[in-house]
Amino acid sequence: MEKHIQDNMQGHLDLAHLRIRELEQRQEHVCTNGKFLWKISNYSQLFQQSATKREKEKLCSPPFYTGQYGYKLRAEAFLNGLGQGKGTHLSLYVVIMKGEYDAILPWPFQQRVDFVLIDQDNEIGARQNKVWRLSCDRDSDYFKRPNKMKSLGFGCPKFVSLETLRTRNYIRDNTIFIRIDVEPLDIS
Repeated sequence: MEKHIQDNMQGHLDLAHLRIRELEQRQEHVCTNGKFLWKISNYSQLFQQSATKREKEKLCSPPFYTGQYGYKLRAEAFLNGLGQGKGTHLSLYVVIMKGEYDAILPWPFQQRVDFVLIDQDNEIGARQNKVWRLSCDRDSDYFKRPNKMKSLGFGCPKFVSLETLRTRNYIRDNTIFIRIDVEPLDIS
């Protein structure tokens, strides 16, 4: 018995650590109040790469759930723009991903989604966050239950101009913060 414990202890510990990490990651990316905050550090380097290297054009947030039993989403940022915003704007999108609770969620996805670029001014009352609210045809394939790992992204190619982004305190300490607010869902 002693030999069995010694021989298998490390394997069992490794499995326990893996499960703990999975649970920690799951907890980190559940936004129980419908708000997910995405911190993008090293902004200037990432912007430079997005302007010069095609494979670095898109940044992806960690996947997150809109609530305890909500939709699984991921945000995508094109720091140097995409489509109509290419070279002039920060473009933001949200992608619906296959999630654990898709079978009990209503489809197509109907929740209100707001993108919020946080003004990092020291005076909270003086902040001028940039907000964009999703408004488009909810009958499109973008909002249907994903049958692959993820659906196509929906969002805003001209979320904020690069010129405006450099004003105020949207970029501070080489970091920007983007909050994705998703209307809470009552599945009861």
